[in-house]
Amino acid sequence: FQHGFTFNNATHKKVKLTYPYSEKYSAGGVEALTDGIRGSDSFRGGDRSWQGYQGTDFEAVVDLGDLTKVNKIAVGFFQASSSWVVFPQLVEFYSSLNGIDFVNVGKVEIHSTLRNPDWTQEDFSIELQNTDVRFLKIFAKNLAELPKWHPEAGGKPWLMVDEIIVTARTPLIQKDVTSSISVITREEIENLPVASFTELLSLQAGVTGSGSNLH
Repeated sequence: FQHGFTFNNATHKKVKLTYPYSEKYSAGGVEALTDGIRGSDSFRGGDRSWQGYQGTDFEAVVDLGDLTKVNKIAVGFFQASSSWVVFPQLVEFYSSLNGIDFVNVGKVEIHSTLRNPDWTQEDFSIELQNTDVRFLKIFAKNLAELPKWHPEAGGKPWLMVDEIIVTARTPLIQKDVTSSISVITREEIENLPVASFTELLSLQAGVTGSGSNLH
């Protein structure tokens, strides 16, 4: 399987789920939603990058750790209608300063057809204007059941999720940063012989240690 990688303001942040994922498609646990590993072009055959929810909606709360000026929030989904995997009907995004009181900051209504047999990946996102966010909540509405014309009509469809991505404003000059910053493009990442975000970090200049103990 080929995976992309992302390093963003949600990477390795804590996530809490409202609805449990299926153990059949756990992707390794709740941490998979912010592990930096993008889903491959298949959710089958042992691929562990997609997290599945059958017959339920999807809702996750991410703690960004600090107050963050957010410009964009995105979440990735997979559709394979012949295999009961569907895009959500809509995705709603909420922000909070305290993790208790949430404000709706955007919604994406998804008009996709289940009659398309292609396997498709897509990120659904909203743009913000440097909005102060500490906690964010993402809610995705699943279909109640597969439609009457579907060969498996009445079956409980799956939502497949791979990654929550948050883009925040970065000042042109960071006065508190004295070390150098390395930037690597997505194209460069895809050409590297790595299978995880940790392996990617270990190849960067100035990074020492091994396994999860990197500095």
